[in-house]
Amino acid sequence: MPKFRQCAAFNLRSETFDGLLAKLDSGRKVVPVVTRTGALVRGNFPSRKAIGIAKFQSLNERNALRLFEVAPTVSKFKTHPLVLRLPGLKDLHYTPDLAMYRADKAFLVEVKSAYFLGQQETKERFQKITHRLNEHGVGLLFVLDEDIPEQLAKTVEELLHARPVIGRARKGKDVNRFDPSLDEMDESNTNPKWTHAQVECDELLARLMNRGPDQLIA
Repeated sequence: MPKFRQCAAFNLRSETFDGLLAKLDSGRKVVPVVTRTGALVRGNFPSRKAIGIAKFQSLNERNALRLFEVAPTVSKFKTHPLVLRLPGLKDLHYTPDLAMYRADKAFLVEVKSAYFLGQQETKERFQKITHRLNEHGVGLLFVLDEDIPEQLAKTVEELLHARPVIGRARKGKDVNRFDPSLDEMDESNTNPKWTHAQVECDELLARLMNRGPDQLIA
């Protein structure tokens, strides 16, 4: 399996990214994430950055969504955006966990437990997926359960629960502020704990983006 040029793929412009995903769209419907039955932890995630309704199908995905919600470099994301058809000797169908947008760049995200990704069958599948995405210049970021420090996960959860609720009509609002409903210069909007968590989330995301997939799925 060749080396993956992952960092370069994270620099794909969002317009090009959207065009490539449209070409790779299999036309299949995404399997419903939130259902009435099932033992897995699933649900809707309240978000000011999500395109549509954000959904998660594991605790790992929920923790990752909290991270992305707080990280200020993340401008928007869409959960389980589509089913991709990745051509090859045998077509692969793959539904990414997220399509992530940072400023004018975009890439895909896969959230997994370290144990599950360590299974040989899973590794081989994601080797193929990552290689074929790379052929199109599309980046795939892996986020593992062990990547998010327990204390950061707890802090982010508490902050999001304490964050003032506003409607989804947010045109002109800065969704990265603790309370986007207040004027930018309102001193009561200053929250040092929130600002510190934003820095931590962004630094963690940058580290994950600098990590080559070879370290995880070789």
